Amino acid sequence: MLIIAIPTARRTSARSTRAGWLLVGLIVLISTVIIALASVTFFLTAHLRTTSLRQNQTKAIYLAQAGVMQAIYDFRFDDSLIAGTDTGFRLGEYRADTGAFGPIGSFPSNNVFILGGQAADFLLAAMIPTTFSTPAAPGGCGGGTRHRLDTWTLRNVLLSNTSPDGMPLSFNQMAVSWFPVVGGEGVIRVDLNGTSLDWPSSGCTPAVSGTTVTLNATQTVSPNTLWGTNRIWFATTNMNTKTWIELAFFMSDGSTRRARYVPGSPLTSSASFTVKSVGEVRQGPFPFSVWRRLQAEYRLNDDDANVSNLQEIGNITSDTALLISPAAPVASQRPGYQELNQRSP
Repeated sequence: MLIIAIPTARRTSARSTRAGWLLVGLIVLISTVIIALASVTFFLTAHLRTTSLRQNQTKAIYLAQAGVMQAIYDFRFDDSLIAGTDTGFRLGEYRADTGAFGPIGSFPSNNVFILGGQAADFLLAAMIPTTFSTPAAPGGCGGGTRHRLDTWTLRNVLLSNTSPDGMPLSFNQMAVSWFPVVGGEGVIRVDLNGTSLDWPSSGCTPAVSGTTVTLNATQTVSPNTLWGTNRIWFATTNMNTKTWIELAFFMSDGSTRRARYVPGSPLTSSASFTVKSVGEVRQGPFPFSVWRRLQAEYRLNDDDANVSNLQEIGNITSDTALLISPAAPVASQRPGYQELNQRSP
């Protein structure tokens, strides 16, 4: 009898090998799908986060713009606190949805805009209505007639002394510059807020263009206050031929305000102030606030003699780079409307 042996073990081994490879392939496929899904999920999460951040950044810039517009509106039209007068604007935090006002930090869970800045930002030096007169020189300085810069005004455009609504603006140094410069010219006297002597030249020696002079006493302009009588006395009578005359006020906090008079073109003279606004988004998916900061330079274009109502009868416009002459100092080239990098207002 013939017996034939069948290699069952070998066939079983081959089937097991194929099944093993199928299992490995299945594991690889499943792993690939899981990795792909994880990658897509990570990408979508990052994309949504980036999109949300950009949306919040856009909201923040709109909030900052709203702050600038609020300041301009209050400066020109707000009669709610002092009947019949414009009240200027207030420094502090404004809730975006209700317009509520308070100190910084008043609305920690709401989107806000914050108005702030340095003292010089709120000093409105209106040079547009400036005129020249030629009275006799004061203080026995030769007795002859001299040019005197008259009828320019200083104003604190903030609302009140009460923090954080406003602040008094103080300075004790000034400088007067002009172009072109001719020998023998100079400043011999400064009168502020009236006709009292606030700075006399020593021995009637003229202070040349750009000289920083220290006043007899610190000058303080209270919020919502206008100084209507201010004078600069010169040593000569040719100052009306200048391309420009510029005043610099060195504020007590270290900031500087510059104002320019253009004898041949009064409407291009300065009557300006600065608004700085921070828009801050505190609501959203992030554990941090998103903010954007704007600075706007605004000019009041009007040559009406009634300077106490300058903001009502003038046109308030964003100030572009003011470059009257190629020789103008860089400090006179105001930036207009721009976004800044610093956080604090």
